[in-house]
Amino acid sequence: MGSHELLTHDESRATGNTSTETATALHRHAMDLYQRYQSGGGIDALEEAVSLNRKVLEICPTGHPDRSSYLNDLGNCMWCRYESKAVLGDLEEAIFLHQQALELYPVGHPDRSSSLKYLVNCIQCRYESQKALGDLQEAIYLLQQALELNPVEHTYRSSSLMHLAACMKCRYEALGTLGDLEDAISLYEEALELCPAGHPDRSACLMHLATCMQCRYDSLGGMEDLQEAISLFQQALDMCSPGSEMQTTVAEKLDLSLQDKFRQTNLRSDEVQMLKLQQALPHIASHQPSATPSIITPAAKRLIDDAVQDISHTIPPRLLDTETGILLTREKIIDQFYASEEYQTLGTYLAQQGGKYNDQHSNPKHTQSIATYFKYATLSHRWGSTEPTLGDVLGNGSVYEMPATEGLTKLKKFCHAAADHGYPWAWTDTCCIDKTNSVELQQAIGSMYLWYQKSGLTIVHLSDVSPSSSSGALTGSIWFKRGWTLQELLAPNNILFYTSDWSPYMKSTAPNHKGDDVVLKELAWATGIASEHITQFHAGVDDARERLQWATGRRTTQAEDLAYSLFGVFDIHLPVLYGEGKEKSLGRLLQEVLSRSHDVSILHWFGEQSSLHSCFPASITYYQPLPRIQPDVTSVGIQRALSRLQRLMSTDDALKVFNHFTQLFRASFANHTLSLPCVVHQVRVVKLRQSHLKNHTYEVHAVGLRSVQMIIPDVLKETTETAKLPYVLVRPWDRKIIDYNEQDRVMAGYKTLMALEQPFLALVLQRLPEGEYKRICTSRFIVVRTDDPASIVNSRIEMLDIV
Repeated sequence: MGSHELLTHDESRATGNTSTETATALHRHAMDLYQRYQSGGGIDALEEAVSLNRKVLEICPTGHPDRSSYLNDLGNCMWCRYESKAVLGDLEEAIFLHQQALELYPVGHPDRSSSLKYLVNCIQCRYESQKALGDLQEAIYLLQQALELNPVEHTYRSSSLMHLAACMKCRYEALGTLGDLEDAISLYEEALELCPAGHPDRSACLMHLATCMQCRYDSLGGMEDLQEAISLFQQALDMCSPGSEMQTTVAEKLDLSLQDKFRQTNLRSDEVQMLKLQQALPHIASHQPSATPSIITPAAKRLIDDAVQDISHTIPPRLLDTETGILLTREKIIDQFYASEEYQTLGTYLAQQGGKYNDQHSNPKHTQSIATYFKYATLSHRWGSTEPTLGDVLGNGSVYEMPATEGLTKLKKFCHAAADHGYPWAWTDTCCIDKTNSVELQQAIGSMYLWYQKSGLTIVHLSDVSPSSSSGALTGSIWFKRGWTLQELLAPNNILFYTSDWSPYMKSTAPNHKGDDVVLKELAWATGIASEHITQFHAGVDDARERLQWATGRRTTQAEDLAYSLFGVFDIHLPVLYGEGKEKSLGRLLQEVLSRSHDVSILHWFGEQSSLHSCFPASITYYQPLPRIQPDVTSVGIQRALSRLQRLMSTDDALKVFNHFTQLFRASFANHTLSLPCVVHQVRVVKLRQSHLKNHTYEVHAVGLRSVQMIIPDVLKETTETAKLPYVLVRPWDRKIIDYNEQDRVMAGYKTLMALEQPFLALVLQRLPEGEYKRICTSRFIVVRTDDPASIVNSRIEMLDIV
């Protein structure tokens, strides 16, 4: 009897049942179906369980006492469906449901621990799929909460410790922070104490702790860590069931550690121990079912599997086969590799090497061979009106055989060009992304910089540049005015420009236009980006304001994309929220850049303010070139300035300046408030000098500064005899001013004084009744200068909260 038939029967038999009773009956049946699926009952049982659980939630609105458990049960069903079908949308829904459930469990609720576990499992699964560091950070935070709910005597404390330790190790692998590895080791050690002999988790805990010790040896080279790893691996191996997958895994890890030890000691006893294990490895692995031909040893296959996994994480989820013109998923491409002659040849070679290899660095042949198999080219272009979509191409045969349109012709030419340069795979943002799937689109935007960076070649098609164009024609292409093409220029190591008829620009035969001095000079002229940045660009938040300025003349079709297209340039991962508008998308980007870099130079702009925060501009176009403030930086000029300051200011004054400014905290954001370290100059006099249209010119006098004229759209309060003005001019504190390499603190103080004497860019702030400040926007940069060195020594230095 199907669930709908059962429900109809129940309803006809029990008319008048309360909604709670109906929900209970539905939920019980849904859980029976879920258990049936878990026992191998097929996907239909799971689909019906999902459907029934959705009906349960419809019957039990917010406030229902059982809604939290029903949310978790539906979340578990969606997770199972994701594991079965690999549809990322199911995983996203599972995360959303578990998050809702967790919010309904207050701290101290007996079910909060299990709810945290469900949510962590899903978030960790998404991390393994997308490698977004934010997911890993959230998983660690949630696991730390869960651990607090499982005291030492709790049954599940050991598993909670191991779970948290695994995530800390993942973060160590992602960021290389040794502290994370140390934390993982401590957690595994505590877990091991809770897993005595006979405990089902003891062998796994031993193996993972040994793996961490091996990692610490790899990082620091301490032989005691290596010896401890070997001891732990041996204990784990002794506990493994014969023929189990765990036994094979532990034996192979132990083999690698023994090889490391023999290389260090060169002792016969260590060699004998290593060879004895290697002789046993084929016997251990023979208990494992495998489709791999016996000539490829388990150790060789493991090396290949690891390399394939590492390389496949850096390629897009779909690629075009440049030989056949067929679009394939990443999984299909990997399957093709394992069925290929290249795999058999490589596996045989590695098997023949025996104990001579142990990792990707000591024997790079296999990684190079695998990377060659998966190498791909990317397309950078301006979209036309007839671009083929994923639906047009996936599953519809070869693009070479599809009816010609302008977009398909471009796609075919691109694939041919990639093939001509030796690339078996090709990627384009037209048909290789499912833009109807918001989750996939988010992942693509977060990964696109990496895909261009890891591609062997980026081919740029300039549809508006004639094949007969002379030198300098690049600068007129609209390609240089589009937002997304900035990262498509900076990320790749190798790039080639093609004209409208798909001939190389200026008939150049260079393998890489970034290495062609003529083309490189044109690129620098067209973009305003220095040649060294074009050829050796590294994503990150260094030189943040300069990177923002590169995007000022660019445009995107979607307003938010101008900010989103910079995520990769800054190596930042944020949610993509179409519909939020350009101000919020830019504001979120700037907040993250400032939080990570503490670079206050991004506060220097003029124009309209953002509605998100008064210190952020409404548009990226307001990041105009900074005014030239060039002090005498010659050695003679510096020495002359230092000598003058040493005559005017005492060593106590210099030391006071150094101590004051080195104690300032960095700029930070919290609750939409910017905490900004500043040198504060109270405004004493404001005089209106001129008004023209919407701009007003004021003469302003502030404590410790020379008078300055400012052009401001707002109307300021002018000086009166009774009222204190609510304005301050501030110098956002830049830690780079201090020479931390100078060992003499007094001399460092004089150097700081010298830097602070120079003209600087100031912000105008207005104090609000609550004690916070807001920025007043200006129509020009404000360049000011201190009165004298004494005013610097007596500077008012504060952390201001700006909204």
